[in-house]
Amino acid sequence: IYGLAQLNLKYFTNIRRLILIQASDELVEQLQVIRLKSLEHLTIILDNRQEEDRLAYFWNRIFIYDYPALVSCCLYKIILKWTNLQWRIMPSLSILKIGDIDLLIYESILSSCPNLYFFKFTRLTSKYQSKTIRQHLNLKKLVIVMPRFEDLSHDCHSYKYFSYVPKLEQLIVHRTNESKSISEVYFKFDWYVTSINQYLPSLSRFVYYFHILKSDRLVNSTTQNRFEQIQENFNLTHRLYQRRLILDFIG
Repeated sequence: IYGLAQLNLKYFTNIRRLILIQASDELVEQLQVIRLKSLEHLTIILDNRQEEDRLAYFWNRIFIYDYPALVSCCLYKIILKWTNLQWRIMPSLSILKIGDIDLLIYESILSSCPNLYFFKFTRLTSKYQSKTIRQHLNLKKLVIVMPRFEDLSHDCHSYKYFSYVPKLEQLIVHRTNESKSISEVYFKFDWYVTSINQYLPSLSRFVYYFHILKSDRLVNSTTQNRFEQIQENFNLTHRLYQRRLILDFIG
């Protein structure tokens, strides 16, 4: 359903797939009151909504088992900042793509979704320290998006996310920075190799998308040499599995 199209979901409670793109407030609000017990695949893309409107309460509808048949859930750009004590186990959910979460929410989702196979999210910085790590043994593919223009120094805690998923086979990371921010600190960055060796023994593929915002400095030969050195260091660091560093110049 695209745009402001009107639909009364109470007449379609047996639908198995629902895709909402830039839907009206009225249509989205129906999801918070109507139980779609047969729904298997849900995608919501709401770029048209206000920044502060993140459908936070809708998450509770999912994790208190109002969608018992849900297999895949894609809620792009929707932030989840808190959990609810009423969350229950979601054994059917295997694919989850969401917006911003921190380590506490990450831990809660893994605990609630024991059969989760694919997980994509934007990683927020967090001071949360787990007392007991309950490992998730079924997650095979993890896609982590770093906040845009985040300083590399904030990436020192990503290993915590790896420690929960020892059976992970594919790791994909997205980072976006301005070219002027590419300094020598990247030459000392180990590209998670220490954490991978410690926590991800089953990893077979690692892809790092480095999205770089273009600027006049890109024509500088020194900057080009830096990119080449970063690429070389990455390839040398990760030799035990398939690896790829993709330098994506944007803007």
